[in-house]
Amino acid sequence: MENKGTIFGIIALIIGGSGLGLGAFSVITIQTIEAQQGPPGEDGTDGIDGIDGINGTDGIDGINGTEGIDGIDGIDAPGYFCSSAAEVQLALDSIGDKSGKIIINKSITLTSKININGGGSYLIQGNGPGIIIDCDGNWNAFDITNATTCIIRELKINSSDINSLNIAAIKVNEVHNNPIYIEKVHIIGDLDLEGHGIDIESGNVKISNCYIANVREGIYQSSGNNSYFIANNLNNGSQMGISIYGSFNVIANNYIRNFQDGINVFGDNNVIKDNFLNSIQQHGIYLTVCSNNFVSGNFFSNLGSAGIFAVNCDFITVSENQITDFISYGIYLVNSDKNIISGNQISFGNGNGLAITNGDYNVITGNLIYNLSRGGIWLSGIYIFDGADFNTISGNGVFNCTAYGGANIGYGIHIISMNCYDNTVMGNTSLNNEDNWKDLGTNTFGNATNNNFG
Repeated sequence: MENKGTIFGIIALIIGGSGLGLGAFSVITIQTIEAQQGPPGEDGTDGIDGIDGINGTDGIDGINGTEGIDGIDGIDAPGYFCSSAAEVQLALDSIGDKSGKIIINKSITLTSKININGGGSYLIQGNGPGIIIDCDGNWNAFDITNATTCIIRELKINSSDINSLNIAAIKVNEVHNNPIYIEKVHIIGDLDLEGHGIDIESGNVKISNCYIANVREGIYQSSGNNSYFIANNLNNGSQMGISIYGSFNVIANNYIRNFQDGINVFGDNNVIKDNFLNSIQQHGIYLTVCSNNFVSGNFFSNLGSAGIFAVNCDFITVSENQITDFISYGIYLVNSDKNIISGNQISFGNGNGLAITNGDYNVITGNLIYNLSRGGIWLSGIYIFDGADFNTISGNGVFNCTAYGGANIGYGIHIISMNCYDNTVMGNTSLNNEDNWKDLGTNTFGNATNNNFG
């Protein structure tokens, strides 16, 4: 950036009427830069292609980078160098509805939350990897309610003193749904696992490359659309790693381990892609009352229950996921219609590979299911329960499903009840299971001549 001129000034802070003298605050250096436009940020990630044949998910836009916001990385942006919580708040209040950078150059301890509510454009950044904000109480470190744009990056937040379920280290509730960016922030609680890492109640939020550990929930979006949760590392919590109640959001490339549930989604037209979920107590991904969601390329291991569990979901696509070392189910659909389950690999589980209860017009195709074992009444690679009608099961491979003990039987493909009507079973290969095929359904189209059952 080419500087036309630089003006340095020192503001002496005179506090009157409160009993605080000048010595109550450090001096803030304000640098006003008269400069050319700042360079753009990195290009956003390419959008995810829409899925043919499914309404919605028509190619979600790419993830926008932080593109050199005017007044922050560009023209006439004051720089405030702060070494206390009071200085940070004063700098924000001084910027007001204008633009400015706040560089925190010393670890600070809070006595209350920092309010970002002036309606301006703000960049708040640590001046080096060792800068820590210690909440030191049951309050947010940052509460963002009114900002044209706000970027918080390269800070560490000690949230170990947060002990309420509904308090987060960072809270975002921007009244106008303006863009908020949280980047390369570390949030670390303690083993009490109380409080949240980041709470969101508005849209257009991007959280990327953050590390969140020892909290109740990692990222919790109670409302808001068009947000991105990208490449975060979430480790150890008593509830959900990422939980969203909203639509048109992207959850991608996150590493989530040691939570009750990995990712919970309550909303439509969301993309959950290329996440790694390990050591999850219950479900890897839990979808409920939603439609047109796209779940693809995720890897699951060491699950206490199902890999992907969908309840009351329609028009979702679950594809190209790898699910291993699970209990109960690899993929389980309940009261869910018109979904596509394709190209998934489900293996080495202590339960059923893929199951449907009360679901109609679903397509299960091209999945590879193998090496499942569990003692139970029924065990199957693909398992169709009561009330599952007009489903298509085609082109799947099911191998080595074995139940151990008693009268249990490991089935390859099993339609369990006469209350399952008009399902189609074609072009599947089911081999080396205890029983490769059993059909108790009504009007099933397909038999041993249409499939390879050995």
